Amino acid sequence: MGQAGLSAVNLVIEDLEAKRNSSSQMIANIEKELDENQKSLDYYCFDLLNKYKVSNEQGKKIFGFMKNAESLERIGDICLGISNKFHNIKTYSEFEELINLGQYIKIIMTNSIIFLKENNINLTVKDDKGMIKKYSDDINLKSIEKMKSDKSSIPDILFYVTISKYLIKIYKLCLSMYENINYYI
Repeated sequence: MGQAGLSAVNLVIEDLEAKRNSSSQMIANIEKELDENQKSLDYYCFDLLNKYKVSNEQGKKIFGFMKNAESLERIGDICLGISNKFHNIKTYSEFEELINLGQYIKIIMTNSIIFLKENNINLTVKDDKGMIKKYSDDINLKSIEKMKSDKSSIPDILFYVTISKYLIKIYKLCLSMYENINYYI
């Protein structure tokens, strides 16, 4: 599931960088796969909890695993939402801050998946340098300036702002997965 979630994020960022929307069907397929995997995982985990007497520690790990699967499934939903927003953008103006935010989120997502897979506590997904806030503030300021100077750009700019908020949601889900793992390691 982690690799599928990461693939969806990578496809979204590639589309942002190239100012195109060529990956929407692949993202939709990944999102469907994530949905199915999460439902199967929930079924198996609840079955495990019902059939076997598990210790508190084991139960904590199972629920942490389920929460992380849910976060990955949500990341797939968000990527599909971003991809769908691309259809509404009429002009792909230069929006370097959005690309920077996307690339930063991609690094954090990669670290999250490595952390999930290897329990590598040397990796962090926390935004210690405040880059997410900086990119978000830059996007908001540039959006306001652009909308003031060109009223016809307002619909597209609002889509860019929405996409930036979706990317920040992905970061928050990555942080949640990281905290879940730290909790049960």
